[in-house]
Amino acid sequence: MSKIFGIIGAGALTLVMGLASVVPSVAAPLYQPKPAASTAIEMVQYHQPDRRALG
Repeated sequence: MSKIFGIIGAGALTLVMGLASVVPSVAAPLYQPKPAASTAIEMVQYHQPDRRALG
């Protein structure tokens, strides 16, 4: 009887360790936010003209 429990326990342990190694490999990558500092090119590219100077 204890031999059966030993085999079942070993199988359960193998299953848990197998899942623990497979699950992280298929997980989505973590979100990496864009740095707050922008380059001079981005500042010029997205610069809105001053509306007060138009009138």
